[in-house]
Amino acid sequence: FFFSSRRRHTRSLCDWSSDVCSSDLTTTNYAIADVDDPAELLAGILTPGEEFGVADLPRIKMPSAGSTTFELPDGTVSKAFEAIILHRQPQRAFWAAEFSGENNPPDCSSRDNLHGEGLYGIQDGTASAANPTGLCKGCPMAAWGSGKDGGQACRQLTQLFLLMPGALLPTRFTLPPSSYKVAQTYALNLVAMGVRGLHRCTTRVSTVLEKSAGGISYARLSLEMVEPLPADVAAKVDAYRQQIVPAVTGQPVE
Repeated sequence: FFFSSRRRHTRSLCDWSSDVCSSDLTTTNYAIADVDDPAELLAGILTPGEEFGVADLPRIKMPSAGSTTFELPDGTVSKAFEAIILHRQPQRAFWAAEFSGENNPPDCSSRDNLHGEGLYGIQDGTASAANPTGLCKGCPMAAWGSGKDGGQACRQLTQLFLLMPGALLPTRFTLPPSSYKVAQTYALNLVAMGVRGLHRCTTRVSTVLEKSAGGISYARLSLEMVEPLPADVAAKVDAYRQQIVPAVTGQPVE
């Protein structure tokens, strides 16, 4: 199968000089804290023979151009929210044609950020002549300069799987290429501070409005640690992740 309020400070781990800000959520708001056996909880969701895909999960999208507001799964909108990041999964996706507004699957993609599947990867058991190894590293579409404005034609995406306050199933949060390095740096800086993984703390998610070299406004991701998880909650999140992570890492790229 697939898987009481108090004030405190948050600290930006992507910008070490950022101002201190505050939050009102605590780990007692997370439903997983009240679950005795997280593995048993997930095992009871589906009956034998049923499948559960990433597309079935609630989803949060990055704000559209010129906006810094998220639309949350419960229908509310907010400029920031808090969650436990269960897993970070870099992926790749390439579309041969320019985006037309239709929800077409990519012509080539990588669910593990290593091996291509499709036009420039392995397709029907055969490697592409343009990329004989089928690997993302060395693929001409992953090279800088292959895309618009000197970028990569194959988009470097990131899937974050979040545990939201009050929820017992993950929420999917897809990050654009401009946020890939932000999420990676945040994960590394957490370890540098002694926090053993994204899933071992609560994180405040927000955006900052910036402009591209071409003058186009876009929302840049901002991640801030709120607080480490208490040992008892961390143990439950660890058990929960053992069921979730193996499933979400093998899902196709949409």
